Amino acid sequence: MHDKQILVPIVTPFNDRMDVCRQSVVNIMSRLYDHAYGVVPCLTSGEGWCLDSHQWSDMVRYCVSNAGGLKVIAGIEKATTAEVLRFVKIAQSLGVDGVMLTTPFGKNVTQPQMLEHFREVHHQSECDLWIYHEQPLSNNLLTLESLLAISSLPRVTGIKDSGEDHAIIDNIERFDELNVKVYHGWENRLVIGEKVTGNIVSLSNLEPAICQQATRCVSDLDLQSKIDSLCEKFSLTEVDWYRHVKNELWQRGVISTQRIAAEPS
Repeated sequence: MHDKQILVPIVTPFNDRMDVCRQSVVNIMSRLYDHAYGVVPCLTSGEGWCLDSHQWSDMVRYCVSNAGGLKVIAGIEKATTAEVLRFVKIAQSLGVDGVMLTTPFGKNVTQPQMLEHFREVHHQSECDLWIYHEQPLSNNLLTLESLLAISSLPRVTGIKDSGEDHAIIDNIERFDELNVKVYHGWENRLVIGEKVTGNIVSLSNLEPAICQQATRCVSDLDLQSKIDSLCEKFSLTEVDWYRHVKNELWQRGVISTQRIAAEPS
């Protein structure tokens, strides 16, 4: 029996004024208490890259105040180190359990610049840091050597691995030695035997119990087939998957509107 952790990359619900809807956050959180280890607000599923500072702060604040024992790891998806540090300091003041960061944005960002980015945030903050290993948003990708160098910083706690490569999984023992937790970021890797700490997937917004079950049923092909069908049903492989997640939550009466951050008010 495996009992891996589910961290939910929670969507950001809005009211008709495009303010974060506190009651909707409460409704989402209440569905997670029995099935998740924590939540990651304002990550990509939470449209974190296009939230203004007011929306971002409210979303993190509502998650912290309604955590009910769940960990709250605030996602920060900003283009520069200076912007990230501004949001890290807000997150610290709100009482989060950590922050999850991408690299700076841009194709021309070098590996040394990515490493310096994390070192600077580590040096100028007191939060536990999590690495968001991805490419579509930042438009670049950390190498294994850079990931290990960042992971050696004392307060780097975990990695969400949404990279297309298998560098982290193929070298997971090296991250274990650094006491850094690794979480998969893909639904198609929920039911597997790899020695990850857990998963951070959008489906957990909709079906937290099934995602939790998957972490305990290694190599259950029937369950993985069910998860694949749910991903197709909810369009989780589309570029605007968060829109489809919100639409389903709205239809279920969990959130008050289907609004997304990219829409004009």
